[in-house]
Amino acid sequence: STIVWDTIADLDAMTPALDWTVLLTTAFPENTPIPTKVNMLWKFYLRRMNTAFQVSSPETIQNYFAWTMMRNLGKHPTPPL
Repeated sequence: STIVWDTIADLDAMTPALDWTVLLTTAFPENTPIPTKVNMLWKFYLRRMNTAFQVSSPETIQNYFAWTMMRNLGKHPTPPL
């Protein structure tokens, strides 16, 4: 199958609620080069996520991510000391 590569500008245009340069810069360690092209297979998901960011309050989004993190960490509890 053919891989379709998108640029960061393509992602910014598709999801204006997200600044991909900021996201990628903060997601990786300092001085990690930002990719110029990315393979985005889930464009439908990104469009829906963009809509959620546009219509939801920052508090709702923060709560969602906090809850998701706690739920995921709960699957792998640390052993007792």
